[in-house]
Amino acid sequence: MSVATGVDEDNEIAVRLSDDLLHALDRFIEEHDGREDRPQAVALALREWAHAKGYLREPGDEGLRPEDLSAANDG
Repeated sequence: MSVATGVDEDNEIAVRLSDDLLHALDRFIEEHDGREDRPQAVALALREWAHAKGYLREPGDEGLRPEDLSAANDG
């Protein structure tokens, strides 16, 4: 798998997808200029989903350090 997705071959899993999900995956690949094969696209789509849902933080996405917190940055 691609180093760009951070996937290690030692962590490989096998998944069966229905035809509708395979079609959606192929559309995802097309939208990304066809740069990924299906396994890479699955990892990328899962990474994007997990990041969007807050389950995964990207490197450098740690937020503010405690010393930088103030009432000015309370949400």
